[in-house]
Amino acid sequence: MDINRGRKYNGNANDAAGIFSQTRDLIASCDLLIANMSPFRGPSLEAGTALEIGLMLGLNKPVVGYSLDNEDYAKRLMRLHDVFDLPLNEDSGDLQAPDGLLVENFGLVDSALVTGAVQSAKMPVSEDFESAVRWGRRLLSD
Repeated sequence: MDINRGRKYNGNANDAAGIFSQTRDLIASCDLLIANMSPFRGPSLEAGTALEIGLMLGLNKPVVGYSLDNEDYAKRLMRLHDVFDLPLNEDSGDLQAPDGLLVENFGLVDSALVTGAVQSAKMPVSEDFESAVRWGRRLLSD
């Protein structure tokens, strides 16, 4: 199967709506989404993956997620902030960014909202693709 379906990866801003439309149609044709929630170019999953998860859940279709980085989201964020010399403050017992905003800390592999979306199917975020496939099979066989 050609998952790219002729999609372009370079172009101009006018291409964005068409790319979204193609992606939405592809997502709608799926029975199950196995979402790679591994951090991508930052502390969290890729934004497009988050959108795809939302589209599937909006269609009441199952989503199984996996992450190849099982480090706690808050710890990953702390490490990233240290790299940029913007250390997070833990004095109050909460993680606080230099701008005073609190950082969520639920002990999850990603933000509570994204992880909770995947958990809404009563499925854990798996540690690898193969485990996610096994969970997906269980979901589809029910």
